[in-house]
Amino acid sequence: MPAHRLAPLDRLIAALRSIWLSEPDIETRMRGASPILQSALADRELLAHSKTWPLTVGQNLLFYEDPEFGFVINATVRPAGSRGTVHDHAHSWTLYGLLDGTEQLERYQRVDDGTRPGHAELKLLSDTTLKPGMIDFVAPYEIHAERGGDGRSVAVIIRSERLVGRTLQRGFDPASRTVRDMSGPTQISFDLVRLQGHIHIQQLRISLHARPVPLPSEQRAAGHPQGCENTPSGQQAELPRKEAGFGDFLNVSVVQEIAMDGHWLKPLFHHSVVLCRNSMRGFPPYYNCA
Repeated sequence: MPAHRLAPLDRLIAALRSIWLSEPDIETRMRGASPILQSALADRELLAHSKTWPLTVGQNLLFYEDPEFGFVINATVRPAGSRGTVHDHAHSWTLYGLLDGTEQLERYQRVDDGTRPGHAELKLLSDTTLKPGMIDFVAPYEIHAERGGDGRSVAVIIRSERLVGRTLQRGFDPASRTVRDMSGPTQISFDLVRLQGHIHIQQLRISLHARPVPLPSEQRAAGHPQGCENTPSGQQAELPRKEAGFGDFLNVSVVQEIAMDGHWLKPLFHHSVVLCRNSMRGFPPYYNCA
């Protein structure tokens, strides 16, 4: 395994390989993979890392393709309000798990007899709101579509095999009652590695869940800011960069979120931190200060 690959991905791969080694039936494998994916979707490290993933309109991020068993781990990152093509996955099996945001999941049934080339009539069976931690189990040839929610959304996908470049899927247009053969989303290789180096901090959001500890006298003498001390317990304070400068010591009980390139990250560790130029000390491996 790569030395710096993200630990949640390593655990996911190991668990899936264990299932594939012990179980020959593909449907049983995929059903056994569902709780494994559920655990990954609850991983805070994976969620924090996903804030850095690029949008994937018409694409999938390809995290892993197993060289022995052929299963694939993908991700999609949808912008708000995006609409995917109504499609199936041919003969393959898919687990589609939402990590962040919300999406709408449409399920369809084909109601024509399939004898007219290029013609298909669909009936909408359901339109479900998918929330973080929820998984859609997509069996072969099941017709469905995903729509983006009110904001950016992220899904992690386990596929029984890679279709793109090997097998055509079907794309449907319910309005025009047409069907066509199509390739799946372009696969973009994406190394899921621990974040290292410098991170630009745009804003610090502080939420105090316990009584703050007063600043040590030597830090008071050094002129460090005192703005966080009197924030009532449970009240959220937002400190723009102009109020919390780089190098300033912020003695607070809980640092909850850090804005990085417009997205909020939730650190795994809660304690006082020092703001450093272009980076954050106190939450390895996400933030370090040179």
